Amino acid sequence: MIRLLFLCILWLGFSVSASAQRYYGVSKERFGKSKLQTKEFQWKTFSSANFEFNFYKGGESLARNAATHLENSYSRITNILGYIPYEPVKVFVFNHPQDLQSSNLISNQKEEKYVVDAKHGRILAAFDKNDSLFNRNLVESIANIYVYEMLYGGSIRESLESQILLNLPEWYSQGICAYVAEVDNTAQFEKFKMYISAAQSKRLKSLKGEEAEVVGQSIWHFIALKYGKDNISNILNLTRIIHDEQSSITSTLGVSFSKFMQEWTDFYLKGVPVHAPEAQEKPVEVVKPVKRFLDLKPGEVDTDDYIFNEENVLKYKEARVAPTTAATRASRTETPGVAKLSAVKSFKNFLVSNERKIDVLVDPVRQFGIGYGLSFNDVLQNHIFSFNSYLRPSTPLFKNFDFDLSYGNYSGKVDWLFKYEKRSINFETVDDRDAFLFRPLNRIIYEDTPEYLQRRLVQQRISVSMLYPFSEKWRLEVTPAVVKNDDIDYGLTTKDGVPSDFYIAPQVSLVYDNTKLSHLGVETGTKAKVVYDQYFHTSNTLRSFKNAYIDVRHYQRILPGLQIAGRLSYGTSRGNAPKFTFLGGAENGLNRSTYKSDEMASGGDPDLKNILLYQFPGNLRGFDFGRLYGNNHLLGNVELRSHLIEILPQMALSSNLLRNLQIVGFYDIGTAWMGSKGPFSRQNSLNTTVIGQGQSFVIEVTNFKNPFLSGFGGGLRTTVLGVFLRADYAWGWEDRETHSPKFHLSVGKDF
Repeated sequence: MIRLLFLCILWLGFSVSASAQRYYGVSKERFGKSKLQTKEFQWKTFSSANFEFNFYKGGESLARNAATHLENSYSRITNILGYIPYEPVKVFVFNHPQDLQSSNLISNQKEEKYVVDAKHGRILAAFDKNDSLFNRNLVESIANIYVYEMLYGGSIRESLESQILLNLPEWYSQGICAYVAEVDNTAQFEKFKMYISAAQSKRLKSLKGEEAEVVGQSIWHFIALKYGKDNISNILNLTRIIHDEQSSITSTLGVSFSKFMQEWTDFYLKGVPVHAPEAQEKPVEVVKPVKRFLDLKPGEVDTDDYIFNEENVLKYKEARVAPTTAATRASRTETPGVAKLSAVKSFKNFLVSNERKIDVLVDPVRQFGIGYGLSFNDVLQNHIFSFNSYLRPSTPLFKNFDFDLSYGNYSGKVDWLFKYEKRSINFETVDDRDAFLFRPLNRIIYEDTPEYLQRRLVQQRISVSMLYPFSEKWRLEVTPAVVKNDDIDYGLTTKDGVPSDFYIAPQVSLVYDNTKLSHLGVETGTKAKVVYDQYFHTSNTLRSFKNAYIDVRHYQRILPGLQIAGRLSYGTSRGNAPKFTFLGGAENGLNRSTYKSDEMASGGDPDLKNILLYQFPGNLRGFDFGRLYGNNHLLGNVELRSHLIEILPQMALSSNLLRNLQIVGFYDIGTAWMGSKGPFSRQNSLNTTVIGQGQSFVIEVTNFKNPFLSGFGGGLRTTVLGVFLRADYAWGWEDRETHSPKFHLSVGKDF
């Protein structure tokens, strides 16, 4: 039955979604704002010589006016930048800003009226009752894409190298785009003067937003006046090569950067005039080479004294000046004010590759592994197909893995997700590193006597989710699912084996998210999720259970570069066969050590398939991994985060490692317990120890110790070769005693 359901959903398609469990309690939890799609966009398209324009009902005249303006501006843009694009830029024209916000083409985190997607070569532009501003922003967006292609384009290797090594300040990248967008920069002199005067006490690299854009625009305008417009393209091209904007300006203009900055401020603030360079035609010297007598074989060429054919030289010079393609040739000969446009056609919503991603993942049970993700979507991003996987490099290779195949339909107000997930956990030799997994199963693994289990646990899950948005911030998710858990015992000689568990597992979630993302990728605001699910066993009600879970996170900016972030997590598992949650250590820890103890759960279910349903809700640093376990948990995390790039922009921009560096102070507090008696009860499971369990004489001892464990310390965060690394040094506090500090090295973002 489950195979038939799998084949049906595989035929329909697939999409990424977090598991119903808290297996990766922090990093894999999905929040996100909702799209309120009040209308269905019936896109149509036409093309000009250098652009492709897409519009919907009521937007054709707006798109045609935009096409005329961009074609008339094309020569000026390319002449200033010294760049001819390889592919036409796609422009999506929205009649209103509200329409843009409800489109799947824009990220939930963005609220702009103009969105530049340089990676895919497209612009999303919303008309807001101002023709001149609309046209100016279109030109600035086009310049933004061309500059991106100049600096980061090329082969995959060159693009990757550029993005790793090249970190440009905002005044440079945004300033050049603003300079290109303004037809008459001289008219902005007083505005430039005002912003430059206000920024005198600040470092150039520290400028952000509008201030950085205007100051940068004034710098490029000064370069054009003082040294000539031709040097703008020379500076841009040299920046791509040497990955340093100041050295590029110095080398191109032949003046030190400090002297250049002095000339710039003197021009705007003191009124020192500049003398524009005169455009002079230098006489071409024809040097006749001295003929040498060489013994050349037939077909060989004297490369030292080769004389070019003058006719071919002239043709080459003409080709350098003329447009390189038929499309650009048409644009250069077009009469100003008139743009040659193609006939309107229906929009072709092609399926395109979206993302390929390789990650380092540290599984709570199987530890170190490699993750790979691949996704496809249509151009409008209404349909997304994804494949995600985890593989542990171990022997046997293909017995420790995860993968999910999924399809998401986001074309209407209600979104639909179809998912198939499979997880395989293989146990060959079990030692003290895995001992914590077996404590809730009434099974002790001793350090000096490892066990040979030869068991493989497999979970398969098929689900269909309906996501209904109440507003941009609130949505309801309803997810019926079918789950199958298997325990394959390779040591059994009979064919029957261990019986499988089949569950019908409906889930209901309420999601809230009002967070905003800054230009540095720093979140502010609040997001929360409340989840309730039930697992109905199809053949044995004694194995049924239910879960409830709450996750709340808040991010508050205190000062520039300083943020406080907090997270509260609560979960409970009830029913006839409640499942276990583990606390301790750091999620995705590379150097983790696990807690070793002879304590066992009172009356724990020995079925190994329970491991497939374990939950790991987050960090409790200062302790070993798996320090606490129970059917319930309560966990709080507070972090004070300092982003170096906002405090020391001059230093932080010098490398990616420093650019992403954070200094963090943190405090964690949490507890886990079994049964219905909470941590504040005098006779909870944490305070009760059973001595002599399984023997004829049993004693139950209550010790009344503090049920909460806490950890505090500091750490560093940064990105190395595309992997976000966390290093934490933490002290544990348990029952009024401070433990020796522990060092945690982990991967992936914090909460």
